Amino acid sequence: MMQTNAQAHGTASSAPGRPAPGYLGKWQAQMACSVNALQQGDFQCALGHLMQAGILAKAILSDPSRRISDDDRVAAYVVTHLNLADVSVQENYGELALDYLCRAYRALATLIADQQAAISLRQSAFRHIRELRAALARFSAGHADQARLAELTERYPVRWPEAGS
Repeated sequence: MMQTNAQAHGTASSAPGRPAPGYLGKWQAQMACSVNALQQGDFQCALGHLMQAGILAKAILSDPSRRISDDDRVAAYVVTHLNLADVSVQENYGELALDYLCRAYRALATLIADQQAAISLRQSAFRHIRELRAALARFSAGHADQARLAELTERYPVRWPEAGS
């Protein structure tokens, strides 16, 4: 049985004993439903729940309210996209899997370079982008269009901006 990224790496979490705020709680519920569907071998249902989780993860990442930690915001986004890619591969949707990985990579690379974003959010994106790079490398070994991946990393280079830039 395939182990999802949520199972392998954990999911974004709220403080123990407290319900997750708004979108994060809804995201966690969608992720739990997707894991349940995967355990039953229903990849289409899992993909549907993950797509809903993706919508919520985007809202979580974009939420400026600071009710959710920056690390949880980025983790929810990354875990969702890694799982979307994994399930897409299982369903033989290789191009779709690559789209999910590329979308997440672009979002984090853009966030890292955004001087207006909170430093803690940018640092979290910088830490989490390694997971996306590793997933892209694994995916490219057997599936991906090498030119597309080269264009992605060239167009969205990831490096921590120099002090004062």
